[in-house]
Amino acid sequence: MGLRGPAPKSAELRVLEGQRAHRPLPAPGSKYAFGVPDQPKGMTAAARRVWDSYVDRMAPLGILRQVDGFSLARLCEDVALLLDLQAGTRKLVAEMKREAKAEGKKLPGGAMISLASSHEGRRLTATVNALASRISRAELQFGLTPAAGARLENSGVGNGGGIMPSAPGACDGIEAALCG
Repeated sequence: MGLRGPAPKSAELRVLEGQRAHRPLPAPGSKYAFGVPDQPKGMTAAARRVWDSYVDRMAPLGILRQVDGFSLARLCEDVALLLDLQAGTRKLVAEMKREAKAEGKKLPGGAMISLASSHEGRRLTATVNALASRISRAELQFGLTPAAGARLENSGVGNGGGIMPSAPGACDGIEAALCG
């Protein structure tokens, strides 16, 4: 059974938007220290390349925490596995085309229809789709999708370790003139 409802908003985002229920807001900030986690040992070479790519994109935003290492490693392994499965899919389609050509058959509609015509192809397609869905959800949590990235940039999360400009004691732009 999946999770119910949308993911909860961070304290920083709730401070920015305001609380509709007029209850006190939690103090903004993370319970964990910000910083780039160490790359875990035992990762595959492809996953290490994905790790480097993700860390290069996320480190300047200041959103990574030390405790995110395991989740990020799992995401990187999943992406590496997806790339491997996609390469395997292309090889399977090419093999199916060679077999059909050797038997004198014509494949209807191209590669994807021919892939769906075999039991192995359907299983591979289902696995690729499930893995891509899991990767998409994990990327959303790390702010790696366009919508999540825009949300993080607009909320100011990661600037100065998660302290937002509208948080108590922090002044920025027009607020600086008011804070005086």
